[in-house]
Amino acid sequence: MAERSVRVLLVEGNAGTVHLMRLALREAGPDFDLTWAEGLTGALALVRRDHFDVVLLDPALADAPGGEAVLRLRQAAPDVPLLLVAAAADVGLCLRAMEQGAHDYLFKDVLTTHLLARMIRDAVERSRSAPAPGGHLIDPVTGLANRDGLLAQAAHLWRSPTRLRKGATLLYLTLDGLAVLGAGPAAGDRALIETADVLRETFRGSDLRARVATSDFVVLALGAPEPTTPILIARLEESLQGYNAQDPRDYYLALRVGTAHYAPERPCSMEEMLAAAADDLGTERLGRRDASPATAVS
Repeated sequence: MAERSVRVLLVEGNAGTVHLMRLALREAGPDFDLTWAEGLTGALALVRRDHFDVVLLDPALADAPGGEAVLRLRQAAPDVPLLLVAAAADVGLCLRAMEQGAHDYLFKDVLTTHLLARMIRDAVERSRSAPAPGGHLIDPVTGLANRDGLLAQAAHLWRSPTRLRKGATLLYLTLDGLAVLGAGPAAGDRALIETADVLRETFRGSDLRARVATSDFVVLALGAPEPTTPILIARLEESLQGYNAQDPRDYYLALRVGTAHYAPERPCSMEEMLAAAADDLGTERLGRRDASPATAVS
């Protein structure tokens, strides 16, 4: 770290949380200088007239939705890493914020002095070499998390597993025939982007969605135990059919699906779920049309 203090801007509407954060950073050492803004308006004024090394943001501010706060702070201070400090119930806001350029997030209910100091230092150090905060965790084509981003998001859930106590279902999805598209590279990218759009529209913002390989996607549906799997797949099939029914189209989207499940009484790691769901990939394709267009992703 540099010799000067790390200048931290905390954007937080709860004075009690601010007090705890001050105590935590004071305990972490003398190299943190904390400034507090109660809302987005005050935070924007501060970052426009002064320099900060990192911004800590509560995504549930009273004066701005979480997504708006992230976007406006990123626009006002694009070179300053942004960390979200959130309640576990706000995990959906955090996941969307990662797609909008947030560096990382941590939960208030598991926050420790050591963890807070380490994540601040990590954000500052990475910002010196990374082209964009959080960019190493995002797939540049679809805007979804990449495999590293998925595992980083899952690590937060596994450290604070309240969101997993009702179980979860993982869908491993392969876009069929992407390598043999006859419509050229641009069609391949369009198919990937449309698949990502389908996943955004079909599943809740609190669910984890990622592109984990060239033509492979993953959705971790939180609070969805194994018996809900047919409902999730039927919902995805309906969305795919809606996209494929749009005219004109020179291809259609077809996905093969494998599943894995997390049960609190039989805990497993995210890596184990990914492997199990990939092994479960079947031959049946979702989104298949009886009359295919001239060029098909099939």
